[in-house]
Amino acid sequence: MQKAATKPIHAPQREVTTSHDTQPHYERAKAAARFLKISETTLWHWAKTRDDFPKPIKAGTRVTLFDLTAIQAWLQGQTEGAA
Repeated sequence: MQKAATKPIHAPQREVTTSHDTQPHYERAKAAARFLKISETTLWHWAKTRDDFPKPIKAGTRVTLFDLTAIQAWLQGQTEGAA
């Protein structure tokens, strides 16, 4: 008897957005990288080497969070500075 081929089940990806308020919106590195449209490696590189990039916070021994509201403000500052 043959087993039916099964597809791996993946959790649906939720859209990562930030509102225009000043409340922090914390996400893990994968979601923050997706928000910025960069790789996780680049996100970690920026967090370690760019003094003006919002620093992540440790929420536990194996959990690090990025504030997407602060990242959004940083992005706006980058585009305003380039203009």
